[in-house]
Amino acid sequence: MIRDSTLQVVLVVTCLPCLFLAVPVMAQPDTVWTRLLSPAAFNYNMEFIHTRDGGFAFCGAISPQIEGRRDADFCLTKTDSLGRWEWNGRYEGFPNGRHQADDAKGMRQLADGGYVLVGDGGGGAIGMIVRTDSIGESIWTRYYYDDYRLYGFSDCELAEDDHIVVVSDDRAAEIDGEGEVVWHRRYGGEGNERFWTLTRCSDGGYLLVGETTSMGEGWADFYAVKIDHEGEVEWERAYGTEDNDVCGAVVETSDGGYCLAGSSRFAPGSDGIYAMVVRINIDGELIWQLVYDEFDPGGHLDDIVQTSDGGFAIAGVDWSQNGFYLLRVDAEGDVLWRTFYGDDPMDWCFSLILMEDGGYFLGGIGNRGAKLVRTEPDPLYDAGVRLPDPTVPTRFNLTSIYPNPFNDHVTLTFALPEQAVVELKVYDVTGRMVDTIVHRSFDAGRHTASWHGSDYSAGLYLVKFEAGDAVQTRKMVLVK
Repeated sequence: MIRDSTLQVVLVVTCLPCLFLAVPVMAQPDTVWTRLLSPAAFNYNMEFIHTRDGGFAFCGAISPQIEGRRDADFCLTKTDSLGRWEWNGRYEGFPNGRHQADDAKGMRQLADGGYVLVGDGGGGAIGMIVRTDSIGESIWTRYYYDDYRLYGFSDCELAEDDHIVVVSDDRAAEIDGEGEVVWHRRYGGEGNERFWTLTRCSDGGYLLVGETTSMGEGWADFYAVKIDHEGEVEWERAYGTEDNDVCGAVVETSDGGYCLAGSSRFAPGSDGIYAMVVRINIDGELIWQLVYDEFDPGGHLDDIVQTSDGGFAIAGVDWSQNGFYLLRVDAEGDVLWRTFYGDDPMDWCFSLILMEDGGYFLGGIGNRGAKLVRTEPDPLYDAGVRLPDPTVPTRFNLTSIYPNPFNDHVTLTFALPEQAVVELKVYDVTGRMVDTIVHRSFDAGRHTASWHGSDYSAGLYLVKFEAGDAVQTRKMVLVK
């Protein structure tokens, strides 16, 4: 270890132990069930989520099995809580007269129970987003390319009002509920940057992660950019070794910092690829950095969760063994155990979910299609310990004013770490108070309030937010 500061179930396996022992030897959670769902073809960019009804859903690409076509379409599959197939949807892509591969790489469930899928369309030449209802029926499909240079999406996260934030190469954009672009930004320097994923932060902003050749010490390094809710940069950092390091996963930690996971390749073109984890504080400063080179030939980490003891569980692929790879480390990154689920060399885990009972759900691909694994509780899980929820706001904050400029109606979103009296007042440019939007107590969490400007003149207004010890003033523009 290097330390620096049409689908069908084709197989069900239940209550089988993990066949490959971990290093060091320590009890690992056994398998409760495994499901293999076998379409004609899945890509290697699937994402799995836990749905509101207790089941699971995942996206990817599937061959339409139409004679003369060798492409693929977006695919969405829904299962119950035991991983049993319920329904699937297929969504044709860019109508350019040519059949090219469309590839869903990220997804989220929306407040109404529907889904949004993001990925590549037109063989990777354009960004593509599909919005569905709660049973997978298509509502709309949108494409993004020359206007915003959004040539394919790697992942997405939820924003306010069923908006999403997407990452595409060295760019990020906010997309509203109708598929319209709210804002888009490019990040990075003179080299090459690529974002692979992102997470929504407790302050309402986002951390974008991937790889960079513009910053850092090596041929490529882990790249992290913290942005606010409007895409403005708060800080950016690079982390890594002197070699080629790629970040593919991130989680916000209970202390407000972040833990990043991916891989380190010791030289371009080398066969030596090893799992790598980096922990940083809330300002992006390095706490520790580890390359797990004792496990040869190593692998890549694709998803990470924080556990009840403050440590981490991290999943992906390790080419030293077959099966889904699960690595368990403590808060300092030291290995507690590692294990494998399955015995197929094609197995690759893309998504890891920490379940309420302390067990894990792992989703990915095997050689016969999508693979789902549910484990027993982690032996290290302590049901009496609950880490602070990083999705709960950590500070009082007026997080967004949308739309801005606005015509007649504007929505203000604010975050509260605890119950507090909130006061939102509107002032004109002379400093005269013209309206009080709210003045009452709210519970901890994120809330919205609306202001109607139909009775006011067009122009610049100031909205003043007071809650707890916070006082913030923001500009908003009313147009007629």
